[in-house]
Amino acid sequence: MKQIIKVKNFEDKVSKNGKPYTRFNTDVLGWCSCFESAVSEELKKLSGTSSSAEVEIIATGENDKFKNIRQIWNITEDKTPVAPVVMSEAEFKNGGKEDLQRSIERQVCVKSPALNGCATKEGLESTLDLLYSWINKK
Repeated sequence: MKQIIKVKNFEDKVSKNGKPYTRFNTDVLGWCSCFESAVSEELKKLSGTSSSAEVEIIATGENDKFKNIRQIWNITEDKTPVAPVVMSEAEFKNGGKEDLQRSIERQVCVKSPALNGCATKEGLESTLDLLYSWINKK
């Protein structure tokens, strides 16, 4: 059956037969297993984001207890626009730099799954330092 899911989180496991697989905690089906490594890698990228995937699920066992993800049909990325951060120069100079950094970190981490969920702290600090020095020159 086809099902649209969002991945909350995942865990890599090894079966009793020694075969690696990944378990995905989903929003609608709970925990599902995936033994297809290429499918697992794509779904891992969605973990913790608002993006969703249409997947093929095979249910087995008593009362369809075991759910296995076999294929991805479609991925829908969340394109929600990021709200701009508005701050006066005085607020920025008066401790706002840290607030702005936290805001940017949240936006980059939550809104950019292409970055695997986060940007480097050093890169953000470097950008903020440039911005801060530009404001101080004014």
